[in-house]
Amino acid sequence: MSDTELLQQLPSRVLPGTGRLGLVSAYFMLLGLASAAGTAGVVTAVLIPRLGWHISPSNPWIAIPYGCLLTFGFLRTARLLRRRKRAGAELAVACLATSLAASVYARDIGWVALGLPLLGLGLLASVWRRLE
Repeated sequence: MSDTELLQQLPSRVLPGTGRLGLVSAYFMLLGLASAAGTAGVVTAVLIPRLGWHISPSNPWIAIPYGCLLTFGFLRTARLLRRRKRAGAELAVACLATSLAASVYARDIGWVALGLPLLGLGLLASVWRRLE
């Protein structure tokens, strides 16, 4: 399909909620990138203990796959939300709930561990009607 045909299929006006969806999608992209950085830090601390980093979890064989799955979930959420798919919001709720559960399990309840997921849920609620 040529570019001209693709442009003809696009709607002639901007869909409602496009700006807000972009903001919410960017939020989940940032969460995904932060999760990737955290996972990379844990992997590095586990594989190279001589660095002396004190971020190794009590059970790295659970924390590393968890971080990878959370990263994948947040990045996939950002992509689905850009495409206006409700599955993206459902995946985001699962990722945010998992993040909260992990914080409770680790007894690490701070404003970041509680605030970021709650902000994410609020952002999702603000765009829920705009998703297909």
